[in-house]
Order: sequence, then C-alpha cells, then structure tokens
Amino acid sequence: MSRWTGYWRGALLMFAIAFVPQAVFADYAVQVGAFKDLDRARKLARRVREAGWPVEVRSPLPGSRLLRVWAGPVASREEATALQEALRPFSSDAFIVRLESAPTPASPGTGAPPAVSPETGLRTSGGETPEGVVPLPGTDTDAGEAAAGEAAAGEAAGGEGMDALFGLEEPPESVDAGAAGMDALFGMAGEEEAAVAGGRGIGGYLQSEAAYTFAGDPHWSKFRNLAEVHGQGSWGEGNGWWLGVRAWFDPVYAVGDYYPDAVRQDQGFEADIREAYLDFSAGDWDFRLGRQHIIWGEMVGLFFADVVSAKDLREFVLVDFDYLRIPQWATLGEYFKGDFHAEAVWIPVMSYNKVGKYGADFFPALVVPPGYGLEVADDRRPDDTLENSGYGLRLSYLWSGWDVSGFYFSSPDLKAAYARTTVGGSAPLVRYTPVHERVARMGGTFAKDVGAALVKGELVYTMDRPFSVLRLSEPDGLVPLDLVDYVVGLEFTTEQSVRLNFQFFGRYFTRYDADVVPDRHETGVSALISREFPRLRLEPEVLLIHSLNRPDWLLSAKLAWRLDEAWRLRFGVDLLQGPGDGLFGQYADKDRVFGELRYSF
Repeated sequence: MSRWTGYWRGALLMFAIAFVPQAVFADYAVQVGAFKDLDRARKLARRVREAGWPVEVRSPLPGSRLLRVWAGPVASREEATALQEALRPFSSDAFIVRLESAPTPASPGTGAPPAVSPETGLRTSGGETPEGVVPLPGTDTDAGEAAAGEAAAGEAAGGEGMDALFGLEEPPESVDAGAAGMDALFGMAGEEEAAVAGGRGIGGYLQSEAAYTFAGDPHWSKFRNLAEVHGQGSWGEGNGWWLGVRAWFDPVYAVGDYYPDAVRQDQGFEADIREAYLDFSAGDWDFRLGRQHIIWGEMVGLFFADVVSAKDLREFVLVDFDYLRIPQWATLGEYFKGDFHAEAVWIPVMSYNKVGKYGADFFPALVVPPGYGLEVADDRRPDDTLENSGYGLRLSYLWSGWDVSGFYFSSPDLKAAYARTTVGGSAPLVRYTPVHERVARMGGTFAKDVGAALVKGELVYTMDRPFSVLRLSEPDGLVPLDLVDYVVGLEFTTEQSVRLNFQFFGRYFTRYDADVVPDRHETGVSALISREFPRLRLEPEVLLIHSLNRPDWLLSAKLAWRLDEAWRLRFGVDLLQGPGDGLFGQYADKDRVFGELRYSF
C-alpha cells in the first residue's frame, strides 16, 4: 500500500467519524451586548459577523426593551467558553447564556439551527419562537432579517486568495436567558440601556507547538513556545482601547543548525505588537485608530476579498487565523444607518506579507535556468510616504436578507513580486529581488441564509499586478497583468453539530501572458468538514483544497481535545502533493505531523 493510499484512508476515517450519530445537547450562546437602539445593536452584530462569528440580534425579553446581540449558538459549555474568549475584543463583559435548561435529544422543533420566522422575521429555534423571546412591534420580515443579522462562518484556514491556492475569561456562572437574569446582570429596569463594554480586562494564552517533517529530508521543523497577552478598557458606549503583544521562541531555529543563518534569525525569535488601537463613537460614526485587523472577506480558507490584511506565510497556509493575519497601522472610519454600512480605511504605514528567507521550508519556489546559481536579495519595500500609503472604501447593504458589499482598495501589493536580474561571469547566477508595486482592486461580496444553508461569494478584479514570466528576454522578468478572482460557497451545520463547507473558486486573466506559470483560467474546489463531540470534548476537522487544472492538492486533518475550559490539545497532519510547479506540489517534500498545547487565561 502506497503512502498516499494510507493518507487517504486516514482522511476518510475522519470523515466517517464526523458522521457517527450522536444526541444533540443543550445549546449555548455568548451575549456580546444589549441595546435599546436597533442601529447600535446592528453595528455590533455586523462587526462580530465580519470577524467571522455567527451572530444574531435577539428581540427584547418580557419586561425589557433591550435588544440582545448573541454569538453562536454552540453545542457545549467548553465551546461557549472558547467563543467568549474570542469575543473579548468586542466586549469585556461578554457572558454565556444557556438556551435550554437541560440536554435533549434531537427531535422536530428542537436542536435545529436558528431559522427566521415568516410571521415576525426574527430568529427562532426550530421554526418556533423561543420561550422568552417576543417580536419587535411593527417589524416586518425584511427588517427582522436585518435585525437578526446574517450568520457567517469565519474560521480561516489560511491562504492569500488565489496566490495561496494557485501559483476564547468566563464569569463565575452562566446567566440564564430570562428577564430577571437580564435585570440582575445589568442592574437596571427595562428602560435603561447597557453599554457594549465597560471596565478593563486582561487575557491571553500560552502555547507550545511542535512539527516534524517526515517527507523528503526528515527533520524537526518547529518547536515554537509562544505567549500572547492583551488588555482592554472602555469609557462610555463605543469608546475604548485595546493593546495586545505577542512573543515566541523556537529552539529548532534559535539553536539548531539545520537551516541557513538568515532563516534561523527570521524564525528563531519574534516579538511584536499584535493590535493597539483606540475606538471612538460619534452618532452614526465609529472610528478606530492604530494597529488593527480589517477583514473584508467572507470565505473559509480563501481570502480573495480580504485585500487589506497582510498574511504571515512562513508556514504557508497551514496555520490558524490568529497566526496568519498581520494587522495594519490604519485609520478606519465606519458609518451605520439602518441597513447601510460604509467603511473608509487609510493605511499610512503598510504591513506586508511575510514569506520568510530563502532556505525556509515554505519559501516560494523560484525558476533557475540550467547552469545558473540562485541569489535572493532582501525585500525591497516602498518608502513610508503619503504616496505609498494604502486607502480604500467598502459599502455594504442588507437587502431582503442578502448582505451585499462593494469595495475599492489601492496600495503597494502586500504580496511581493520577484524581479529578476542575470549576473554573468564564470559562475553565472540569477538574482531575485522581492518588490511591491502599487495595485488597485475592486470587487464585492454577498452572503445569505437559504434554508439550512449559508450561501456566500466573492469577486475581485485586480489591475496591473506584476507576474513572473519564464522567458529570459524580459528585462526584470515581470509583466503587468489584469485578473478576476471569484469564489462561491455553501455551508451547512446539521443537528449533530457537523459542519460542512464546500467552495468552488477560480482565477481568470483578462490580460494574459503565455509565459507565466498559471493557465489563463485556473479553477479549484475546497471541502471542509468538522464535527463537535461535546461529551468527549473532541472536534475532528478535515480540509481539502484541490486544483482542477492539475493534480495539485492540500489535505489538512486535525483533532482538537479541550481538556477543560482553559486547556486545549490539538494534533494532526498536513499533506501536500502535486507537480513541482504547482502551488502545493512545490512543497511535496514538506508533509508534516504536528501537535500543540494551549492554555488560555
């Protein structure tokens, strides 16, 4: 039996495990905020959703006029604790609510994903209005759907759009969902309004990760020991601050001798500011100033419309969301009015993608003619001037349940292009220099709940982006091309807590050069399946991304075990296969097994 047959059998086994029948247990949610004003509830819900979390706006409980912003639901207390921690950036007062009083087996009208009542337009459970939830007076279906928000999946498995594909501190106890509970929590009558966040909070995590590359030249490729700490505070509604720092040390690079010196220096130790920003609110306007994440995309594992965030690709696309994204030093202004939302962003000092140094496991493959050596120069980045700043505008609207947006963004390219020069002599070589030319992108996204499915899509048009060509006669080896990236996806979550996500994506060059590596029209598919086992505190997950132009694919399988509310153990395998010039195939000798242990506080 070949090693690939064994890998596929292992992946199929994990798929089978995901579908083992299991009773559905009580659902939990996390309340992020409560408001008397619908627009403010929508503001918070939209922010949570755009960060990738399912969210809804619940109507007031009897005796209260507060609209509740709930994230979830999730199937277990452990998952709710993790979700609560992840939502700390949005509210230091986020707390867990239990949606049912006791575990119940799956049956009609219970345990089903939230639906929209045709009578009220508000979120319901199993098609019935949940106990203690009443519709807003005078709310029609469309407005109710808007108030409910659109649940959007947000786990990011990594990547940089087509370039990366082709060529959760908890309160002492949860608060039951009830009017008395709400009044006790906020210490107010129904006429009073709660702020989103108040006071101060400190949190973070400690994590150790190890990876062993077993294909090609077997070696230890990671033993990273990481600490991240963040603090936040607020004064009044909509005004606050956030500061997060992270540092890690990896002895595989810091004291080992397997990798070149440049790689060891780059990946042996790092300390940086993750996020550092101030929030201000004035009427319908919200402002955020400082180092921050700006997320415009909708998809799982694909970042076509996520054009503002830089990426850390030193482990290719094999890391989690909180590793992959690099915040930008930016000024963000947001305007909310009813179902309309506008974002304007200016980035005076750009952050760029990190791909590591030549000789690292996942440094991009570069073409070297026969008889030539290879030299890679340092990254040549634009000066931090007004001329080289980034700027963009995004407009969104909720229409009949459809969340649609359009955007424009211009900046030096976050992804480097490799300018080529040839050096002659007795030992000729090719020197590549990473450069960042200005590019402009325009596009849009859409998302809507359709029955039990979530439908999402993105389309982005990029102009004058440089690509490497194979012909040596091109002076710097780069030609500017125009292209369209697109992706559509479907996501389902079953009563057994099985999550299924399927996506079809592609890239089409409207201006093409036959000497570039990608075909004029590249297409591919991705499939993600995960399953939650609350009793066992286990969650297996399998992700497959496959090109349809060539046998080029990535398979990532992992199993997470939450030991308790603070500790999580996870291990898995990453497999890459394909031709040498394929995006995944260039790393065919980098298959690895990995494990990590995280303590959250």
